[in-house]
Amino acid sequence: MPSHIIKTPEALAKIKNNVLDERKNIGVDIKEKIMVCMGGGCIASGSNKIKETFESIIAEKGLNDDVLVCGVGCLGPCVKGPVVLMKSDNTFYEKVTPADCAKIINSHVMKGKVVDKLTWKSDATQTPIHKMQDIEFFKRQNKIVLRNCGQIDPLSIEDFIGNDGYAAMAKVLTTMQ
Repeated sequence: MPSHIIKTPEALAKIKNNVLDERKNIGVDIKEKIMVCMGGGCIASGSNKIKETFESIIAEKGLNDDVLVCGVGCLGPCVKGPVVLMKSDNTFYEKVTPADCAKIINSHVMKGKVVDKLTWKSDATQTPIHKMQDIEFFKRQNKIVLRNCGQIDPLSIEDFIGNDGYAAMAKVLTTMQ
């Protein structure tokens, strides 16, 4: 059996505690977390390039200590992709292009001003809707599977374990009959 396979609930708990300890030290001084949807629909629409462009602009402007860019699981409305969620104020941007990344950094991140042109529009009035929770598409949803979207790196099994991933399975396999 390879050594990286978790063999006991204690080993699972150790990984979880390590992840939680790391999280305490990461992002303490972060002013903005830019969450780029990396779901299949958004990837097909170019979200990898969006993430790369944000990272490049942030590095160029010396904002690495203030702004964190992370790829997250599917945010929902694939037809609006690539989509980006600004964690600090829950602003939801749609159909973001690489050229839009500089606008978002310069206006939203550096000046605190939402880029209206890139936000969701009301179907009836075409009025910009900034906040994700105010968008009709999301209002009727109770996220269960995606409730940790933005909290867990979808490419990190350790992050999953840090949010109690596999805890129920470990309990079933070790303490239940």
